[in-house]
Amino acid sequence: MDSKMKLLLVLDPTSGFYPLASERLLNEVTVMMDKKWKVHLTSQAILNANLACDYEVHKVPLISSLNSIISRALFLISSAYKGVKIVKKHNIHAILTINGHLHLGFVAYLIKKITKRKCIVRVNENDILALTLLIKRLHTPILSNEVILRMVEVISRKIENFIFGHVDWIVTHGPMDYEKIKKITTKATLIPLWIDAEKFKPLPKDQTSQLKKELIGVSDDTKVILSVGRLHPTKDIETLFNALKELVEVRKNTMLVMIGTGPDKEKCVKLAKKLSIIDKVKFLGYIPHEQMPKYYNVADIYVLTSIWEEWSNTIMEAMASGVLVIATNVGGNPYLVRDKETGFLVPPKVPQVLAEKIRYVLDHSNEMEKITSNACLSMRKFSKQDIGELYKRTIVKVIKN
Repeated sequence: MDSKMKLLLVLDPTSGFYPLASERLLNEVTVMMDKKWKVHLTSQAILNANLACDYEVHKVPLISSLNSIISRALFLISSAYKGVKIVKKHNIHAILTINGHLHLGFVAYLIKKITKRKCIVRVNENDILALTLLIKRLHTPILSNEVILRMVEVISRKIENFIFGHVDWIVTHGPMDYEKIKKITTKATLIPLWIDAEKFKPLPKDQTSQLKKELIGVSDDTKVILSVGRLHPTKDIETLFNALKELVEVRKNTMLVMIGTGPDKEKCVKLAKKLSIIDKVKFLGYIPHEQMPKYYNVADIYVLTSIWEEWSNTIMEAMASGVLVIATNVGGNPYLVRDKETGFLVPPKVPQVLAEKIRYVLDHSNEMEKITSNACLSMRKFSKQDIGELYKRTIVKVIKN
C-alpha cells in the first residue's frame, strides 16, 4: 500500500525558463519533506530540481511566448485540465500553489472544486501590483489607460478575495499580507522564509579582501554597495542610481554592484549612462545562488530600494552574512530590519535620504559592527529546519481536517 503524502503543485509558465529560481521556490516549502512525500508538478518544461522529497513533472505545453496574454491564459486552462487528471490518477491528497496566488490560485481552486480535494494557496508577492505593471510594460494604448488599469485592479481584488474565501487554507510569509488575509478568512498561517545559516555567514576579513579583488576587480579600500534582485519596476532602481550619483560626488571610492536580471536591464544601463555613473556600476547579471555568500561578504552595505517588499530573502541573506542593510520602510522590511538596531530603514523614492544614510554608514564603521552583529543573531530564529517542519505540519493538518 502506498503510504506517501501526495501533493499537486501548480507552477507558473515561467518555471521552465527560470529553473533555478523555481527550484528555490519549491525548496522554500518542501525543504524538510522526506521520501514519504511525493510532489507532482505541472510545468511547461521538464524540471530537474534538487528536492528532498520524491517528485514527478507533468508537462503542460506553452503555445507561444510568455509575452502573449492569450498564451498564458491557455496554459492556465491546460494546467487545470491536466491537474484534474493527475489528482484522479495518482490519488492526490491536496493541491498547492507556491506563487502567483491570483492566477495559479484560481486554477488550484478549479481543480479542488472538480476533484473535491483540499487546496492550499501560498501568497508570496503582490500579484495585483505585478499584473498592473505587466500591462503597463505591454505598451498597449487601450490597456494602459488609467481607467482600464483601475478596472483591472478592482476586478483582480474581487478575484483575490474570492480565492481567499474559497480555498481550504492560505499560507504567506508576508506580515502585511497576513493582516489583510485575516480580515477575509481565519484559515491562514504566517510562515516566514528560512535562511541557511550554514551557507550565509560572515567570512574572515583577510578572505573578503581577496574576494573583493577576484569577484569585483576592485581594491580593498573601495566601498562596495550591493543590490540583489530582479531588475524590475518594483525594485525602483532609479532611486538607487540617483542616490549613487549624489554619493560619488563626495566619495569617489564607491562602487555599486548589481546582481540579477530582468525586464528593466536595458533601461537601467541607459539610466546609468544618462546620470554619468556607468563607470561606478557593475552589472554582474545572474549569479548562482550557491555562490552568493561570497558576494554578500565582499559588500560593505546591502541596499534594497523596493517600493513594495513582503518578505525579502535577500535582506535575510545579507544580515546573516554580516552585511549592514539599508532598506525601504515598506511592506515586511520593518519586520526584518529594526531601524538603528539591526540595520536602517529609509522612505521609498527619496534618493537624497538614501545617499545621506549610506554616507553615514560608511563614515561610522565602528558603530556599524554592533548593528551587523545584532542582525546576524536575529536570523537564527529563521532556520530551515524549523520553518520546513512548520510547512509540513500545516499541510498535514489541512489534509486531515
